[in-house]
Amino acid sequence: MQSYRTRVGRWPLACTVAALAACADEPVGVTTLSQPRPLAAVDDGWVIVTNTSGGTGVGSLRWALANSAGKWVGFDSSVAGATIVVDTTVVTSVYGNTIMAPKDKGITISGGGLRRVFDVPTHATFYNVTITGGNAPAGSAIRSDSGQVFVGFSTVTGNTGGPAIYAREVALQNTTVSGNTGSGVASGVAYRSAFSTFNATVAHNYPAPGIGWIWQPQPPFVGIDNTIISNNGTPLKNCADTVGFRFFGVNISNDYSCGYGAGIFVTDPLLTGLSANGGATKTEAISHRSPALNGGSNCTINFDQRWVARDQYCDVGAFEFTDWTIVNLTIDANANVDPATGAATVTGTARCSRADTVTVDVQLNQVQKTGKTTSIVVRGRGGQVVNCSTSTQAWSITATPLSGAFQNGNASATAFTNDTPIWVTPAAVDKTVKLVRRK
Repeated sequence: MQSYRTRVGRWPLACTVAALAACADEPVGVTTLSQPRPLAAVDDGWVIVTNTSGGTGVGSLRWALANSAGKWVGFDSSVAGATIVVDTTVVTSVYGNTIMAPKDKGITISGGGLRRVFDVPTHATFYNVTITGGNAPAGSAIRSDSGQVFVGFSTVTGNTGGPAIYAREVALQNTTVSGNTGSGVASGVAYRSAFSTFNATVAHNYPAPGIGWIWQPQPPFVGIDNTIISNNGTPLKNCADTVGFRFFGVNISNDYSCGYGAGIFVTDPLLTGLSANGGATKTEAISHRSPALNGGSNCTINFDQRWVARDQYCDVGAFEFTDWTIVNLTIDANANVDPATGAATVTGTARCSRADTVTVDVQLNQVQKTGKTTSIVVRGRGGQVVNCSTSTQAWSITATPLSGAFQNGNASATAFTNDTPIWVTPAAVDKTVKLVRRK
C-alpha cells in the first residue's frame, strides 16, 4: 500500500491521504480482521474496548489507548452504537493509534461539554466515530500540536471553544465536520503544515470560518478533492485564507473565500442539514437538485461516509445521493382517434415518489392491413409535462401520426419519461390499447 508524502514528510499511518482510495473498501492494518474480535485484551495487533466507561478501568477506551502502544483500538459488538463520555481528555499513544469503530453502528465519543475529547501527541486515525461534546480554546474535539490527524467515515459535531480539529497536519476522507462553534482562525478545522480532503463536507460551523491556516513561516500544502466547504462563518466565510490551496476533482463553496475558477465552483450545494441519513454517523445530505449530485470528477473513493457505494459519477462531499425520484406510469385500455386528424389521444396516470415535474411521452404503433397479404405500420408520438406527486395524477397525450391516420383496432402503446433530470429514474410501460374513432 502506498503512502502519501506531504511537504513536511511521510504520513506513518497505514491508510492515509493518497492511499485512501486503496483503503476505501475496508481499512485493514496489522491484521486482516475487518472488525476487531470481541475480547478485552491485547491481541493480534488490536486492543478491544468492551464498556462505555469514561474512566480507566479494564475494557474502557482510556484503558485501551493506555495499553495500545501503537496498536489498533477496536470495539466489542456489545458497545456498538453506544456513547462514551470521557471523564478527562483522552490521550492517544505516542506510537500512534488507529481507532476504528464498527462501521454499521459506530461509536460516539463525547467530552460531555466540559473538556477536549482527544489529545494526539504524534499521529492518530479515526474511523466510523462521532466526536462531540468537546470544549476547549483550540482543538475542542482533537488537538495535535506537532502531529498528524486523519479522520475517515466519521462526524465531528457539537464541539465548542476554538477550532474543533487543531493539528499540524489534518486529512479528512468521507467525513463531515458540521455544527461546531468556535472562534479564532476557524470553527471547523485549523491546520499548520498540511490539510487534505477527499469527499469531505465542512459546513455549518460558526462563527469563525470553516477552515483556516495557523500561520507558520512555511506555507502549508492544502489539497481539496471533491469536497464541499459551505455555509460556514458568521458572517459567511468558508475559508480564512487560500494559502497553499490546490484543487482536485470538483469542489463547491457558497462564497469566494476559498477561491474560484478551475476546480472549485461558487454555488449553493443545497445541503439539508446534519441528520441521521443511515449509516453509523450523521451526515449532511444533499438535495436532489444539488449541483453536488453526480458533480464529482476523477472519483477514487468507492463508498460514502455511510459506506454506501458511490456510482461512477460520484457526488461532491461526504454523502452519496441515493433517494432518486421514482415514477410509476400506467396506460388506460382505450384511446380515442380524431377522425379529422387521424391522431389518437392516449390516457393514463403518473405517480412519483416525491413532488416533481416530469415529461411523459407516448409512442403509438398500429399495424393496418391494406390487402390480404400486405400491411403498413402507422406510428405516432406526443408528449406532456406532468406535475407529478405522491398522489396519482392523470395525463392525456395526443399521438400525432407521422403519416397516415390511426384507425379502429388495437395498437401498441409505450409511455415513458423523457429528458429526465439526473435525480429521476427513467420509467416506461407498454400496453396494447384499443383505438376507437370518435364520430
